[in-house]
Amino acid sequence: MSTLVTRRPRAGAASERLGARGIGGGAALVHRHPGARAAREPGSHAARVLGVFLAALLLLSTYMTANAAAAEPATTAGGGASAPAGADGTGPGAAAGDVMGDGAGGAVEPDGRGSATDAGSVEAADRAAEDGVPPALGSADSSGSLEPAAPEERTPDRYLPDSPADPWYANPPTIDPATPPGTILASRPIRPMPLRFFGVASAWQVLVRSTDSHGARQAIVATILTPKKEWTGPGSRPLVSSNYPIDSLGLDCSPSYTITHEFELPDVPTPLDQRFLDAGMAVVIPDHEGPKAAYAAGRQAGNAVLDSIRAARAFVPPGETAAPLADSKIAQVGYSGGAIAAGWAAQIQPTYAPELGEDFVGSSIGGVPADLGVLLTSMDGYLGSAGLFRAAVLGLAREYPEIYSLLNPAGDVFAHGVRNACEKELTAQGIAPMKISDLTDTENVLADERVRRVISENSMGPDPSRPSEIPAHPVQIWQGDESEPLVPGSSGGINDFWIPTWAAKRLGDRWCDKGVPVEYTPVPGEHIIAGKSGIEPAFDWIDARLRGEPPGATCRDMSGGTPARPSA
Repeated sequence: MSTLVTRRPRAGAASERLGARGIGGGAALVHRHPGARAAREPGSHAARVLGVFLAALLLLSTYMTANAAAAEPATTAGGGASAPAGADGTGPGAAAGDVMGDGAGGAVEPDGRGSATDAGSVEAADRAAEDGVPPALGSADSSGSLEPAAPEERTPDRYLPDSPADPWYANPPTIDPATPPGTILASRPIRPMPLRFFGVASAWQVLVRSTDSHGARQAIVATILTPKKEWTGPGSRPLVSSNYPIDSLGLDCSPSYTITHEFELPDVPTPLDQRFLDAGMAVVIPDHEGPKAAYAAGRQAGNAVLDSIRAARAFVPPGETAAPLADSKIAQVGYSGGAIAAGWAAQIQPTYAPELGEDFVGSSIGGVPADLGVLLTSMDGYLGSAGLFRAAVLGLAREYPEIYSLLNPAGDVFAHGVRNACEKELTAQGIAPMKISDLTDTENVLADERVRRVISENSMGPDPSRPSEIPAHPVQIWQGDESEPLVPGSSGGINDFWIPTWAAKRLGDRWCDKGVPVEYTPVPGEHIIAGKSGIEPAFDWIDARLRGEPPGATCRDMSGGTPARPSA
């Protein structure tokens, strides 16, 4: 049986770049451009953070009140009971998961060259309404009330994020059923916020036809950055998919929005992006959580990554006659929530985007949440991590709305109240270590067959039910590991305890058993510090793959190292 082999970064290099942050988060000063987004709630970003934070602290104290209130009959403002949800749990008249409609009577003609399309027209909104699709995802009510909704009002739409004013998000185009995944529906030039990136020759966003977890059509946004620096390696300029740890439930937390609207101090993954640009590599940044901000929905995220790569390679900027990235070699990187997207993209690429296989040279994933069931034991209810874990469960529910039926009244209040929250807000909520069972009607959520199925369908690694979903290119897994000292020259190291190190090694071992060349790179620190200490080894690994260098010691080319499996 194959065994995963460790490759350590050069001594001291990673340990010199230590820093602290939440999972995928970072210090940010937020600047909202006037008119960029309809106001959801009064006050500044700091006020929103404080409001959500206080709501989390108040949740347990209002639990009994919420349950008591829910026991009373409720009616609509007009005195009648609200219309129940459809049989599929998605609300009357809406096809589950297909926010694009059927394309009847006015589908957008795909524009492979990325020319501008009026995605936000009144006609588009009217078509969506005729197709039974709401023109804006989520409820317009942002009151943050601690009063639970009546049971018949707890439809999936109640828990979806509010739509930004940007028509690309609020009123995406109807997609013709014949439009293939990865087709560019619209494009626009952008100007990133100051200090986000340096040396960028052009920056574009593309609206791309993609696919959700269940095969339904949807539109996602991707940002394409082309550097001024020329590529000095072999072949044409390569393309790197930088999969951000979005870890959020709101649409204005997506990279396409924050890149143009928020000033953020350099942090993961910005330093990696800058390294890629400085090396002459083009970068595509997918909004891999999709139009419902479905945090932790693995297959949907993997689809979005691959379709963003397809679109970046097909994009022809105005004034040019050919796609400059059409022949690019491809690599990708992702940490934490970004590793969900990158890991899933790696394993479904052979079946979802087989045409990319010959040019796909490697995937580098770190802080890998491979098994969501494991996270129930390492993050659920624990101080610091509980906020993001609760968000991940609610993000999954947006793709699997049957999960909403498990919410108790307090869970209904919470899911509605955090529907627009971004990673920093959700991380702050970790100070309230509520467990998922506090928000549901069952003490043991794993005992529910629906929950077990959703976890299984969104956990990385080989699965007998999908035998062809195995990475077809080299993979690097980098993880906080006790074998790497926090301080150079010392003997003290620590494992990642939120996203367990042993689970990441187990994923690598399972892929090794299927013939995938996996290289395990231990880095200093637990989950927070490892996000910084892994930047250099991740860049070095991707740079080597794009320059045509073979991987180092992998599970199929062993020269010693740390076994993939944890010791018994």
